[in-house]
Amino acid sequence: NFTLPLKNEQHILVQLHNPNTSSIHYRIKTTSPKRYCVRPNNGAIAAGADINVDFIAVAWDKSMKKPERTEKFMIESLVVKVGENFEWRRDVERRAEEVQRVKIKVELEGEP
Repeated sequence: NFTLPLKNEQHILVQLHNPNTSSIHYRIKTTSPKRYCVRPNNGAIAAGADINVDFIAVAWDKSMKKPERTEKFMIESLVVKVGENFEWRRDVERRAEEVQRVKIKVELEGEP
């Protein structure tokens, strides 16, 4: 949950876990890239490993429209075989059916 009003950046640290015996590649998108960013927003997670991802709500100024209660993040992930040279931009279309997607709704507390 992010707390309104957002006068300063707010960070939520999330741990991603790979329960697979192979590495996974992931990328994270948002429906509101001017309001939110994610660091790192893509990468690889080794088999059985965890990584920390920082979800950031940027400080909002008065020129931005009122936040909507429908903003989301989407995490896409794909198991990658050992030795496979995978790149999202190049390879995701041919393996689209294997991509797992999870949507996370942004929760806003308070008034803007």
